[in-house]
Order: sequence, then C-alpha cells, then structure tokens
Amino acid sequence: MRNSLALLSEKAATFAMTCVLAVNAAPASDGARGQIAQFGAILFHAKQLSADGKISCAECHQPTRAFSDSTSLSEGIHGMSGTRNAPSLLDSVDRATLFWDGRRSSLEMLVLDPLLSPREQGLRTPGDIEDRVAGDRFLRRAYADAYGANEPMKVENIARSLAAYVSTLKTSNSRFDQYFFLNDLAAITTQEASGYRLFAGRARCTVCHSVGKDTAPFTDGAFHNQGIGANHLRANVRGLVDRAIAIEPNDLGTTVQSSQEIAALGRFLVTHQIADIGAFRTPSLRNVSLTSPYMHDGSIATLREAVKHELYYSAPDRGANFSNEEQEALVAFLRTLNDEDKHPEDPR
Repeated sequence: MRNSLALLSEKAATFAMTCVLAVNAAPASDGARGQIAQFGAILFHAKQLSADGKISCAECHQPTRAFSDSTSLSEGIHGMSGTRNAPSLLDSVDRATLFWDGRRSSLEMLVLDPLLSPREQGLRTPGDIEDRVAGDRFLRRAYADAYGANEPMKVENIARSLAAYVSTLKTSNSRFDQYFFLNDLAAITTQEASGYRLFAGRARCTVCHSVGKDTAPFTDGAFHNQGIGANHLRANVRGLVDRAIAIEPNDLGTTVQSSQEIAALGRFLVTHQIADIGAFRTPSLRNVSLTSPYMHDGSIATLREAVKHELYYSAPDRGANFSNEEQEALVAFLRTLNDEDKHPEDPR
C-alpha cells in the first residue's frame, strides 16, 4: 500500500494539472491577468501559507537576491532544510523544465510543490491551501478582487495566481544588455569587456551559458555533470540507482528533499538514463553575483570560487592557463549581468 505522502503528492500533481488546464481553457483579459498576478504577489509574501505561519515563498526566493536565497540550503517550517539550493525564479516562464532536475514543466506545479512539501511550507492537502486563504480576511478580499466575490475558493485559482506572478519575474536592462544589444560601449569597463571576451572565447563559457544574436539567456536549458555532490554517489551508486527507479513520480520531490544521496543523482531521477547521473540544469548567469552560494547544493560560497571551479572542472586542459587577472576579469564581467531595474518587494 502506498504511504500517505504518496497519496498527498498524487493529489498535488492532480490539482497542478487541473490548474494548467484551467488556465489554458479560460484565458483572461489583460486587466484580469494583472489582478490575478497582483494577487499572486500577495500570496508569494504570505506566511499564512505555511504550517507554522512563519514561511512564505519570499523567505527562500528573496526579491533583493534575484529571487534566490543567501543560504546553502533554505530552511522551511520548524527549521527543516532540504538538499538543494533555492534557485532564482527570474525568467522561470521561459524554462522548458523547472527545478534543478527538471522534474516539473509548468509554473503551476512549480508553485504548488513547495506549499505541500513537508520540509518547505508544510501544508498537507490542497484543501489546506484553500482554508489558509479563506481564513485570512486580507487574503480572502484579495482573492475576491482577482476572481470576483462569487467565485468559490479554489486551489486552482491560488496556483494560477502564484504562477501568474512568477511569470512576471523577468530579467532586464543589465549593463551587459546595454553594451551588447544597444551598442553602448561605455556601459561596461575595460576589465569587464576583457572578461566578456574570455567568457565568449577561450573560456568557452557560452557553450552552456548561451549568448545569441537577439537574446542572451546565459543558459542552454540543458543538464550537465560538473562533479558537484559526487561524494554522495561514490559508495553505493548502484543501490541508489535501484532506489531511484522505484520512486513513484509524484513522490520524487519529497524524496529528493529528504535524501542527499538520492538528490545527488540529479536528472537521472527524471529520465532514468545512466548518462544523466549527477547532471543538473544549467542555471542562468543573469544576476549571478546576487545569488550566492552557488551550485545545486549551495556548496561553493563565492563567485570567484565558482568561476575557478568551472574553469578547472569544465576545461582541465585549459584551466591552469587562466591567470588571476583573467579570473578577476571574468568575475567583473559576470557582475555586469545584474538587472539595473529593481523588483518590488512585499506588495502589502
């Protein structure tokens, strides 16, 4: 018999898919979309949507840190932590896959999973989410403003609003954009320009962190093994593979959060392809200087250390040829990827 967590996660997946279908079936006007996203912004900062009333989405995805966290592993309810670093939510709407292992494909699923995760916001059922919104006067009024006073309280609408808000979180107007797309040569310094030439040239960073003629997402959206967390796999990789294959798909998120060893399998957890063991999604480098610590497990503390790791691990035959001055130029260039425009914090 499947355990209660399995049943709960199955319900969450069913509700998430219902949310996706509801959004696709009932497109809203521009004005309504704005109201729906505004309600989502309120929900994003609402600590009421956690079992202990202390954790909001914004605790782990802070607007001032490009919607990431400052700790290696974020703390959820009752001080519990998971196994992965909280990634930036910026440009999530443009991603074909979500989470470090790509286990989800829609924003509705992205926002529901943490609400129902025992180690994040800890609500037990979709009905609990509805009750938290209905039981708070301010949230209940904001729900009515978004969906109408006669609309029943539905988790589909709550997920829809959170997803709508996340879809508005876009990177824009970095100094690099001004330099590269607007041909403003004064937007970056000589050192930063030198760093970009290294980035796009000898360091070959753009192989995974893409820069195109018209867009520069700084990610290829693919999954790569950079050797991070390999220590968790060395002792018993065959046993871990067997355990992973037996995991029910809807239990995957909960299992990943509770086991460092299972989490270290990365993309394999989704594809069951041996080549994907230890592979994780390439993160965008936009706003990267704001999102420390780095890597899927938050194990690299500083941007300089992350650059050094990438140079030596990804290109061991070339890494030793990058001087300290060149590495500093690369770090300086990466700082030009920060948005000049600021994202609003708590809308209340």
